[in-house]
Amino acid sequence: MNSARFRWLRTMSLVGSTDWAFEAVPISAGKPPMHIHPQDLVHEDCFHLDHAQSLRTRGFYRGVAIPDLSTLQPLLKTDSLVRALAGKAAVPNRHTIFRFDSEDTTFLIPAFFFINRLFLRRGPFAKYLYQPGRLESQLHAEHFDSPNSTRVVLGRGIRLVGLGDESLRFLAWVGSSRDARNAWHSVGAAASGREISIRLPNVSLRGFVGGIETPAGLMVGWGRDVSIRGPLSDARISLDKKNRVVDVGEPGIAQQAASRRL
Repeated sequence: MNSARFRWLRTMSLVGSTDWAFEAVPISAGKPPMHIHPQDLVHEDCFHLDHAQSLRTRGFYRGVAIPDLSTLQPLLKTDSLVRALAGKAAVPNRHTIFRFDSEDTTFLIPAFFFINRLFLRRGPFAKYLYQPGRLESQLHAEHFDSPNSTRVVLGRGIRLVGLGDESLRFLAWVGSSRDARNAWHSVGAAASGREISIRLPNVSLRGFVGGIETPAGLMVGWGRDVSIRGPLSDARISLDKKNRVVDVGEPGIAQQAASRRL
C-alpha cells in the first residue's frame, strides 16, 4: 500500500463481525474515511514525506534514543495538533500520541508507530494482534518471569516450520514476560473502545525518525533503521521441536552490560 494515500489514522472500526480496521483520513479532502486492515500497514508508519511536504511547515529527520518506552506519557489534548496535520476530518481523534523529551527537543510519537514496530512487523503472529487471547493461548511459560532460565511451550496453533531466531525471541518474550503480554493485550483492548493505543512495555528504542515540526514539538511520521531492545535480546534461545519448547537462558555477564534488543 502507498502510505501517501492517507494523512492520519484516527480511530478503529469493526468491519464485519470480527475484523478490526483502522479509519484513515484520505489525502483528498472531502472524501470519507478509509478502512485499512492492520496487515496492510505492516511496512507503513503514520504518514509519509509525500503528505508532509504538502503541509505548510518544516520537516525534520534526526536520531532518537528512548531508554524506556514505559516511561512515556500520552498527551491529554490532541485535537488541535491532529487538526493541523490532517484537517477537520480527523477530529475527534482517538489515536493516542506519546511525548518524549530529549534535551531541548520534544518528540510527539503516535501510538501506531510503536504498535507497528513492536507487533505488526512480527511476521505470521501479527494477524493475532486484534484477536484477544489468540496468541497468548498458544504460549505457556514455566518459571513465569523468573530471573533464571525459562521454558515456553508452544501450542499446536503455532507452526514450527520457518521459525527463525527473531520469531523465537519474540514468542519467548510474549510468552514469558507479563510486561510484554500486557502491552500486546492492551492494543486489542483499546480497539474494542475504538481507540488506537498501547500500554508501552519496558524496552528501549533507537533509530532515525522523520516528520513535521509543530508548535507542540516534532511530530513523528516515519522511521528508518529503528531497533527495539528488551530483556531477552541477549538471552540464549533454542527450540526443542519434538517437545515444542523454546528454552530461554540467561545472557552472559558481558551481554547483560549491553543494551537489550527484542
